[in-house]
Amino acid sequence: MLYIYTPADGKNTEGIGAMAQYQIHAYNLSQAIIGTRFLGRDFTNLQHYQDYGTQEEFCKECTEFFNFPNRVELPDLEVVKFDNFTPEFEEFVEKYQNSREDKIIEINNFALMPWADTNIKWWGKERIFESLIPHIRFDPSKEYLDTNKLNVSMHIRNFMPDRDNDHSPTREYYEPGSPKEKYFLNLMNGIDETFEFDKEFHIYSQGQEEWFDSFLNQGYNVQLHINEHPLTSLYHMIKCDIRVLSNSSMSYLAALYGNGLSVARDNFPHATLNTVYTDAEGKFDTSLVSVESKC
Repeated sequence: MLYIYTPADGKNTEGIGAMAQYQIHAYNLSQAIIGTRFLGRDFTNLQHYQDYGTQEEFCKECTEFFNFPNRVELPDLEVVKFDNFTPEFEEFVEKYQNSREDKIIEINNFALMPWADTNIKWWGKERIFESLIPHIRFDPSKEYLDTNKLNVSMHIRNFMPDRDNDHSPTREYYEPGSPKEKYFLNLMNGIDETFEFDKEFHIYSQGQEEWFDSFLNQGYNVQLHINEHPLTSLYHMIKCDIRVLSNSSMSYLAALYGNGLSVARDNFPHATLNTVYTDAEGKFDTSLVSVESKC
């Protein structure tokens, strides 16, 4: 039998979103190869822990939250590392996938996202990773969504110098008064016009609450979740009926795990299902959206 895993070491630069997406797609890959079993890994050296205890405590919380299966060590088996899906990788798989000799494949993190984007029509539409969803652990006493309303999450990323290391323009970070503020406000208005239900908007971000005053002044029911624990935010973003995504791995996780509709910029970096795409001003084609009652 073959076992396959990808490292869950954030190397003090990557956050939970990036490292969890690699685990998910290592699982999907294991389901694509007959005779292969996924090995989950405990998270280590994650970034963005600074406001939530020690790094070790934060990594433990993340490991327990996702609760990926088969987090076991097999010290007696040889580990063979591959940086990408090379001909050597294919030859190795063919040799050992039906063999009585057990081997472990370690696949590089960065090989997995191109594979996932290319193969989404298989693992996504077949919901291959759906068996991972019940593994998530969250204290039900901390749930706060009103299930009688249409819950809309808006993940708004802003650049925090003590937290972020990626200055790429494609991140499209939010600042008060910036075009990105107008983008989110336009989306809020568009969603309100499209869905004739009793709605509650949930703003997930970090910084100072006054940075988000403009969202509170639109006449909508808006709840701010600023500097909330990221796992609490992620859980509720997943559970929301509509998710407005930022160009981030955390938003990507919410789109993967969540039902309902995701709304993303047309330059969103990864392929997702059940997603409507917007232009730079937050406008989207409402004819692509089907509406059903929650009752």
